[in-house]
Amino acid sequence: MLFRSREASVRLHELGFDNARVIHGDGLAPQGDIGVFDRVLIDGAVDEVPAEIIALLARDGAVIFAREDGQGGCALVRKSDEKDAGLRDQTLIPVRAIAMAREKSTTF
Repeated sequence: MLFRSREASVRLHELGFDNARVIHGDGLAPQGDIGVFDRVLIDGAVDEVPAEIIALLARDGAVIFAREDGQGGCALVRKSDEKDAGLRDQTLIPVRAIAMAREKSTTF
């Protein structure tokens, strides 16, 4: 998959998006100081957005993700920082999504 990351970086540059970058890694557990973001898109269903992702949001930022709706489907959700009101979830539309899996480390 690292090849795809490099390919995406080149494509963004060719299209003139010099303020964007591609990072290869676990998107649910970002590493290091990668900055803050106005928008974060999670391509998959999660029960809840990890705190590590919320911490990356700029003021008035938002995360778009799919959440299982409890009825066998998923809904697209926008979690946003509503100025001084704190985080708010807004259900947008029904979607089809694959659940994101987080590996659990095993200690022997």
